[in-house]
Amino acid sequence: MKNHILTIVLLLSILTTGLAQTEKGRWQVGIGVGNLTYQEQQGSKYFSGNLTPTAGYFVADNLLIGTGVPLSLSQQRFTSYNTTKYTGTSAGLSPFVRYYIGKSSFKPYAGVSYSYAFTHNKYDLSSVFGDRGTPLRLFQQLA
Repeated sequence: MKNHILTIVLLLSILTTGLAQTEKGRWQVGIGVGNLTYQEQQGSKYFSGNLTPTAGYFVADNLLIGTGVPLSLSQQRFTSYNTTKYTGTSAGLSPFVRYYIGKSSFKPYAGVSYSYAFTHNKYDLSSVFGDRGTPLRLFQQLA
């Protein structure tokens, strides 16, 4: 059922974008949602998702210049002997240029974009080592 709803939302967003006005002076605002994943198996849970809001301005008829802000989140949790957590976040900037082709109300486009993102990863390793302390202390004790 979730796949059907996602497919309908995707088709509606594609049609809305395709039927947009492309005259000089207009704005285009949108959002992209993708790669939503959730898995749970044998003591492991994983979630991942991406979201990209975009905004652009038609500087000439059929020529759109804009940018997106790609955001992503990944979380993973292992539970075996101890609990280990990982969280990864990413945010960036994604400028683009698109040229819409044709004179009909449904216009395909050709475009170029570039993405640059800052990523932050966080590992909770202290729970792996329990009462023995930080990983560095554990390795020092073993040496």
